[in-house]
Amino acid sequence: MNPGMLRHLIVIEEQVLTLDSMGQRVSVWTEFARVRASVVRNPGHGELFASAGRQERTHTVFQTRFQEGIKREMRIIFDARRYNIKEVLDVKGLRTMLEIVAMEEGDAP
Repeated sequence: MNPGMLRHLIVIEEQVLTLDSMGQRVSVWTEFARVRASVVRNPGHGELFASAGRQERTHTVFQTRFQEGIKREMRIIFDARRYNIKEVLDVKGLRTMLEIVAMEEGDAP
């Protein structure tokens, strides 16, 4: 992987249970990792859906160095937007690079 391609800073968050001031359990998002990544928005499918006149389901692929523990239940903060992780792929199975497929919160399923 060319390190020069990892020019964006992303924050990966995980949801954890904690106690609020009243002693009630609440779910909050906490930072899991802050990593450099390359970002590919809507890879490959935009023209096909646009020409068919259908609403496109947008997704973004984040490529980063391998990081143990990233799961689909986590989310990414990038460019003041939240992205729900849909898939985490170990590129070529070598544990050197990850591709994280994510959908921006609020996008239709």
